[in-house]
Amino acid sequence: MERNLGSVLRFLLRAGVGLWVGLGLGFWATHAHTVTLRLAGESGVGAGADFLDARVQEWSRRSGHRVESIQMPNSSSERLALYQQYWASASPQIDLYLIDVIWPGVASPHLLDLTPHVTDDELAAYEPRLLEANRVGTKLVALPLWSDVGLLYARRDLLEKYGFERAPETWEELTSWAAIIQDGERESDAAFHGFVWQGARYEGLTCNALEWFASFGAGTLVAPDHSVDLHADRAAAAVAMARGWVGGISPRGVTAHMEEEARQIWQGGHAAFLRSWPYVYALSQALESRVRERFLVAPLPRGPDGRSAATLGGAQLAVSAYSEHPDVAVALLKFLAGNEVARARALELGQPPAFTALYEDTEVMEVNPHFAAVARAMHGIVVRPSVAAGPRYNEVSNAVYTSIHAALTGTLQPDEAMRRMSARLRRVLGRR
Repeated sequence: MERNLGSVLRFLLRAGVGLWVGLGLGFWATHAHTVTLRLAGESGVGAGADFLDARVQEWSRRSGHRVESIQMPNSSSERLALYQQYWASASPQIDLYLIDVIWPGVASPHLLDLTPHVTDDELAAYEPRLLEANRVGTKLVALPLWSDVGLLYARRDLLEKYGFERAPETWEELTSWAAIIQDGERESDAAFHGFVWQGARYEGLTCNALEWFASFGAGTLVAPDHSVDLHADRAAAAVAMARGWVGGISPRGVTAHMEEEARQIWQGGHAAFLRSWPYVYALSQALESRVRERFLVAPLPRGPDGRSAATLGGAQLAVSAYSEHPDVAVALLKFLAGNEVARARALELGQPPAFTALYEDTEVMEVNPHFAAVARAMHGIVVRPSVAAGPRYNEVSNAVYTSIHAALTGTLQPDEAMRRMSARLRRVLGRR
């Protein structure tokens, strides 16, 4: 065992990475015995799962500890339900959990407080709003692995064709320009639309709505004191704007579109503008894509409040409060959520990093030119109120997307939809 420890120490010193998990060599000296950690990570399918598994194996080789990756369901709701079974029994079977950005509120009682385990300098390297999404009270319950933000994809070739020199910067410009481009392109493509987005009755519509609300100065839905934070008139104006798109610059079927339905219309060359997430960039640049090398990426437009807003997505990593090896689990977390892995993730998967400095990394930006728009969009991050709503967040989101969907489909007028949404939010939060 001493020989193994010595080889690990020599490797670290040669590689110059003695602080790559931010703990120093003292960690290895005091944890020379091998332990086995269990990580509830990806579903086991796709490049993300392969990337995570490779990094876990790399950490195992460096540290001498074993890690078992426990395959999780691909469905977000199924995964959370499984996690809650572990948490309900205070099970030590899982040491680390990959969690969604909207889960810290409900998961907090079952996660280790990372505050004593990270330094101020380590935290200062992260984008501050990403850390905010992982704070519950005084606890820091997770660290971000990567970030997602809402973005605007725009056909550069069509902007130039119709005399526009940049992406639209306000919702008013987008609405007007999309109509002009749509009218012109319909002469050769009857299926062409000005703007596609996520209008189905699900979480994605809540993400869109939060961006509209923030850009109209309509509030954050839920205040830190768990009261409703909504300016109803401004919210109704934002929803009325979106209602005007349906059947106009957006297809009537947009009220049934999730991410992939909207992306397919865009990638097939049948839309001028798309609201989506960073993952669409690489797919749009694929050889078979009809928009390859013909588009640009920008922050979402501003509203009357003068603000461009982008809902935060992404994934976080947390340590179980019931882990029997919390110190070793924290070391693995800090490696997987650290700068080294974040840089590799950006280069290999195109996933936006949580570290501010990586947006100034020449190689990272050359491989991912759309990260310039991501960096700008981060100035207007909107965090879904999952921490303030706690275990009631799913009900909060349901109240939002159900009410807004009713307005988009014409079942309710926007002002009535917002009144009903506010009343339902008060009932939900009152049971908190």
